[in-house]
Amino acid sequence: MKKRKIGRPRTMAEYLSSSSSQSSSNSISSSQQPSQSSRLSLPSPSPPPPPPLPPPPPPPPPPPALPSPPAEMEVQATAESSRGQNKGISEWNTGVKVEIKFDSTFQPVGDRAAQLKSQLGQIVRDGQRIPLTIIDWKSVGAEVKDGIWKEVKDNLLNVPEGYKTVCLRCCNSLWKDHKSKTKLNFFEKNKEDPDILSKVPANIVTEQWSELVAYWSSEEAKMIARRNSINRELRGPVHTTGRKHFAQLRFEMEQNGEETVKMNVWKKARDQSKPEVVEVIEEYEKRLLLEPEDQRNLQAVKDRIFHELIGEDGHGYCRTYGSGVPRRFVYLHAPNSSETTDDIIQKVTESVAKKFQDQLNMLQARIDFLENKEKRGTDQNGQVPDATSDHEIRRESVGEEGNPDSSSDRAMG
Repeated sequence: MKKRKIGRPRTMAEYLSSSSSQSSSNSISSSQQPSQSSRLSLPSPSPPPPPPLPPPPPPPPPPPALPSPPAEMEVQATAESSRGQNKGISEWNTGVKVEIKFDSTFQPVGDRAAQLKSQLGQIVRDGQRIPLTIIDWKSVGAEVKDGIWKEVKDNLLNVPEGYKTVCLRCCNSLWKDHKSKTKLNFFEKNKEDPDILSKVPANIVTEQWSELVAYWSSEEAKMIARRNSINRELRGPVHTTGRKHFAQLRFEMEQNGEETVKMNVWKKARDQSKPEVVEVIEEYEKRLLLEPEDQRNLQAVKDRIFHELIGEDGHGYCRTYGSGVPRRFVYLHAPNSSETTDDIIQKVTESVAKKFQDQLNMLQARIDFLENKEKRGTDQNGQVPDATSDHEIRRESVGEEGNPDSSSDRAMG
């Protein structure tokens, strides 16, 4: 009989409930498993009498009850950032559409790009619209995401369809960042406080706070947090751009006439006074000098060295472009998103090498032609006629054919 497929937990309460039920069923099945020694101690090969029916298994324990918040609650002041609440677009939802510039990867750039990002942040921080108790962005309903996109289109002028993917990825990042700051500023600082349930942050829905506390206090959540912390340490030096995203940084570099290869953007986004950043830059320049002189200015070569030092692009994103830009927007010539950066660099390098070889072949063919022509024009004494001799011979030949009396005319002249 085919087992019914159980869907993945959508909320933190469902996750805790499924983890508890799974651990209970595992303990029951292990207690009912006969030991190997008891199976080997049967005295005779005759079939043993049927064992008595085991007692019915105890019912699984109920899922852990989420603590109910006390009647009187102390509302914590929001301290997510000393910069205060981000200001969005003042014309939002007033019927006035706002014009935003977009680059070739559908990232917003220009004067109002930061305001648009702040506006999206206000949308995802609405706990009634997107509860923080949802496990991850994949579990957010499609109707919610479609509603966000509709709101964006209703408030922006001539927004490209390609921005939808970038927009929702940006919302994902902002929502995760909101959840992370809530945990850091309100849970981690008060987790030893017995009255933590009464200290509900001002921007958090009251009913969701107790579920957040129960989940963050679980061993499963602590294990995930430790794993994520290790992964963050492996990323290397973090950027210091703050609210400015990489598309805006590239836009400003282009306006200033700066080259926007990946290493230049990486350096621009980091504190170059830190030793770990200086070490990467020096190693990059050292490796670049080892390349042939005529290839040091090729973007493909520079990007290859960059990825050797910093690492390959991740799944679905490109380094120095930000997590909101899909690979297909950056590598437009790639047939699919699974193509690695090494594959792309190899193709570009092979294309450049082929063009260079073709030019060499054409030059060699020209040299061979001139050498053969020179040999054909050498007289019997091994002397090479002057530059005008061949032209004079052709002119006399034409004159003789066109005018039978040309020789006599020359004699008379």
